[in-house]
This record gives sequence, C-alpha cells and structure tokens, in this order.
Amino acid sequence: MADLFAAETGELLACTYAALGDVLPEAVRRRVRFEVERRILIPCSTMYFWWMGGGDEPLNNWTP
Repeated sequence: MADLFAAETGELLACTYAALGDVLPEAVRRRVRFEVERRILIPCSTMYFWWMGGGDEPLNNWTP
C-alpha cells in the first residue's frame, strides 16, 4: 500500500515528466524515475500485507 502523500507527489512528478520530459536535464529525469520507483513502485510490489490473504491467514473484509 502506498503512502498517499508519496503517491500524490509521484503523480505530480509523473505529469511534470510527461509534459516537460524533453526540456528537463537528463540528471533530473533519472532522479525522478529513481525516486518514484524507490518510494512508490518497489514498496507496493514487494511489501507483504497480512490482510491481503497471501499466506495462511484467513480472508476478511479487507481482502481485495
């Protein structure tokens, strides 16, 4: 699950990157990609949440 403020910041960075990608210096573009992956994409795809029912835990109303 992503931190909502990190997700909002990532969305703003992604929109800025899409709109101004050609104008931004390469170092800024690399840093934006790195930080969005490090702070949002990787944690969301690798973290384990018990309420998702991925193990021996019983499913509940939080299970997607």
